[in-house]
Amino acid sequence: MKTINKLRGLTRIEALYQLKSLNYEKKVGDLEGISAVWVNKQYRILFREVSSNPEHFEIDILEIEELSKHYEK
Repeated sequence: MKTINKLRGLTRIEALYQLKSLNYEKKVGDLEGISAVWVNKQYRILFREVSSNPEHFEIDILEIEELSKHYEK
């Protein structure tokens, strides 16, 4: 919940770069267009940046991914 509350409190996507503990990254390849932040070593949150308009910032949380199952197919 702490990480989700941090995401809710953002007014700009650039603020994620300042929160080093979240390890914000834009995904590439199959996940292009998706961004991620780390909750801890076991979980990360995948989300889409819906709008980066300075007057209306919004993200859409897609999934809370358990990394122990990350490579299972």
